[in-house]
Amino acid sequence: MNRLSRYLFLLSFVFLIGLGLFIGSIYLREAQKFQLFNASSLRMLTFTGFVVSIGFLFGSALVTWKKPLWGQKVLSVSERLINQDWVHKSILLLSVLTIVFLTIPLWNIFIRGDARYQSILFRFSPIVFLLGALSLIVIRTEYFKTDRKMWVKLVLISSLCFGAGVLFQSILMNKLEQPLPVSIGTQFVYAVVCLIFSITLIRQKKYESYLLLLLVALVVVLFVVQWLVFPHKLRRMLPGILRYAPIIIVSLPLIALFLISFWKWLREKTHDKVIWIVQGLMIVSLIFLAITYYQAARNHSDEINIDLTVSDQSAYMRFIKEARRLDFNYTGDHNRMPLYPFIQALFYSPDMDDLELFELGKHNNLILSIVLLVCLFIVLFWLFGFFRSYLFILIIAFSLFIFKAVYVQAEILYYSLSALSFVLLLMMLTRPTWLRSIATGIIVGLAYLTKGTILSSLPLFAVLYGVQLVLFGVQEKINHNKERLITFTQRAAYLLVVLVLFALVIFPYAQALKLRFGHYFYNVNTTFYIWFDDWQMAIEEEEKHNFVNQWPSHLTDDELPNLRNYLREHSSQQIVDRFVSGFEGQFRNIFDKPFSVTNYWISYLIILMMGILINIDNFRMFVKSNWVTLLFVILYFAGYLIAFAWYCPLACGRRFTYGLYIPFLIVIFLVMRELVKNQIRDSGKVENKIDLAKYFSASHVIVAISLVFNIWLVTNNVLFIDAYGS
Repeated sequence: MNRLSRYLFLLSFVFLIGLGLFIGSIYLREAQKFQLFNASSLRMLTFTGFVVSIGFLFGSALVTWKKPLWGQKVLSVSERLINQDWVHKSILLLSVLTIVFLTIPLWNIFIRGDARYQSILFRFSPIVFLLGALSLIVIRTEYFKTDRKMWVKLVLISSLCFGAGVLFQSILMNKLEQPLPVSIGTQFVYAVVCLIFSITLIRQKKYESYLLLLLVALVVVLFVVQWLVFPHKLRRMLPGILRYAPIIIVSLPLIALFLISFWKWLREKTHDKVIWIVQGLMIVSLIFLAITYYQAARNHSDEINIDLTVSDQSAYMRFIKEARRLDFNYTGDHNRMPLYPFIQALFYSPDMDDLELFELGKHNNLILSIVLLVCLFIVLFWLFGFFRSYLFILIIAFSLFIFKAVYVQAEILYYSLSALSFVLLLMMLTRPTWLRSIATGIIVGLAYLTKGTILSSLPLFAVLYGVQLVLFGVQEKINHNKERLITFTQRAAYLLVVLVLFALVIFPYAQALKLRFGHYFYNVNTTFYIWFDDWQMAIEEEEKHNFVNQWPSHLTDDELPNLRNYLREHSSQQIVDRFVSGFEGQFRNIFDKPFSVTNYWISYLIILMMGILINIDNFRMFVKSNWVTLLFVILYFAGYLIAFAWYCPLACGRRFTYGLYIPFLIVIFLVMRELVKNQIRDSGKVENKIDLAKYFSASHVIVAISLVFNIWLVTNNVLFIDAYGS
């Protein structure tokens, strides 16, 4: 097509799309309750749209006709027509009339307080915006004599953004059955944002434009997904949020890219000195946020968690008192592990009554949560640097820790130690050292003494480390590299150090269990309860056989609860049904019952998946070079989800599933980091493709902006509408 014919086609296309979205928004908005056009008006509108579109399409076809005289004649006539002053003045006059048309309802709304005309503004806003964009084309080409093609693109993109935003908003509003009107001020802001978006898109380079569009697509997906999994108790807020959905969708990518560019400019101007200033300000903000965290958690403690019998807090309190009474020579009820109660018992005095111990335990757990957040921040800083660790720690603090901070339970300690264990196990699989092997054995041992759940990760690590070790040894033997054989011996010693130190840390507790029950890793949950069909059955059998205090030696092998007897007594259909029910429970924990408002599991998974899709070859290279580590990650999460699903008929609380929350986010951040490194190392520069570093950075900025809303809502609302013990 010739240039002019393309202009005509694009303009007609924009007009039809804008009109279609306009009519569709009316239909969805009103849910067939209001008829804007009568039959004759609708016929006239349809006929006009049909004639105009066919005329433009026919003119475009003539331009590209095989006989050049037809095309030249149409082209010359069209050029003369489009360059006429009266055409420009007509479009400007039409725009002025549109503004006059808007002033009447605006006057009635803002001066007289009459909102009857607000629906008119809403319904005609796409067309009004289209006319405004056409006026900009006329002004630009008439007075500044620049390329018209850029402004045609501007009309196309801006009109489509605006119409799609209105349609998107209408669909969601209609879904909620709460068709609240959107104010003219909101629509005006959205139109301006669309205009800025279009100009930004046109002025950027090819792949920068792709990045901006990718970020818009990302925000749309995140917005829709978060809307679908929005907490039920806060659904009343959705209409107000969705009122600003189009503005959010278009403006967040612009803000993110602007902040990244502004940060780059600041670093260049100050020779990176601004980094220290900003980091200092962020540390100060962490202090203020810590005060907010502490105060909000204390308020939750005083208003919500006021019953010590809720969850298993009373059981932990009995453990604390007995541990102190017996001078820590106590292994507990063999349901809960001893490390957390022992820490609490250090602050307990026998003079205290239950209420005083309850308040002390809650306060100690709150202080412990802040200390653990500081420790995690240091580890995250080592892994990801200051800015990403800052964002990560705020996500953990206000989407997980704050909900468990004032409960006398071991979850906060376990979440931290299990996350550290996971990181160390990953580091051992990638770059093992003596220091890491020592730390791994100790931390995994402490995590086991907090909750026995961590135990299954150590055999998995040992097996995969052994496979990696064998492959390493075979390769070095083939290469006849004697110097590297010493490294092979060291790598084998690293594994031995991990296992020995783990055994030494847990030995006092394991030895006591061995003497009493005949098993080093005895736990009533994983030894017996797990083979019952529900919690009531487990309680009944506990009352009969006293599993907590003794091994049921009076039971025969056929009566003992174990895997063999369970498979013998249950059909395959019952086993499948148990798994299905359990996985449904885990699905609800992740998607339907998040602790926080924003579901960061899903958000970062979507961010990573889109990053992988835009550079799939990079991800293949990453998988090829890290297949053992990725296999460990997959089996780690799959194994725990299968175990939680199996245990779900007995207990299916969120606190089990959210033990995977921090490790999951760590994996996402690590994969992002490695993909960026691979892209830079592979190409040296990223001008020929979308810059993953910039994409992930912009995604972090978008998440950080949403986190501000999340923190405000959690500390002022969500924390006080439910109990979060178990």
